[in-house]
Amino acid sequence: MNSNVNEVKPDPTNFVTFSLTLGETSAKEAFLRAAGSPGMKRVFQSTIIVAALFQSAECFAADFDYARAIKRIARDIAKLKESYPQLKDFSVTKNLNANQLKISYGYHTHKPEGRGGWTSGVPNPDEDGVWFYIDFHDVNSTAQIHTQPMTSPICIGSKRVSFLSLEGTQTKSVDGAIYKVLEKHGATRCSR
Repeated sequence: MNSNVNEVKPDPTNFVTFSLTLGETSAKEAFLRAAGSPGMKRVFQSTIIVAALFQSAECFAADFDYARAIKRIARDIAKLKESYPQLKDFSVTKNLNANQLKISYGYHTHKPEGRGGWTSGVPNPDEDGVWFYIDFHDVNSTAQIHTQPMTSPICIGSKRVSFLSLEGTQTKSVDGAIYKVLEKHGATRCSR
């Protein structure tokens, strides 16, 4: 455990106060410390609520560091190279633009073949290729790339996340793995 953990006596009936008094201690660390204390009631429903807060607590901070989050996402995507050959040319240095909060990558792609919609404006993958685009943007953005239909919008902090992807027919799909990376860094289904 972290040596600078504040010795806080948690009030198991007030998780908001509990999580806000932790200072620099991670919420997970504090929960594990508190779970061993005699006054902590282990209520299943409360544990689920607290677990959900831990997963997305970073997103609710007023000073959420979006550049840091997108850099970490890019690094974790790079770690997927061994399992997904179509990511072999992915480079954090080349494919990340931290200032614009976006990641764009294409492997074995070609010009679009005259179809309509958003796929006509981005590189299309060959059978063994992939193209994807991730960015964080204002929820009210009207940029064309931000107005694409999605099954469920995802957010990180107070921003919306765009994750557009095209995969070749002969590739192992990487979309699910990338979505898990986004979730790991705080992306959740938008509540607004």
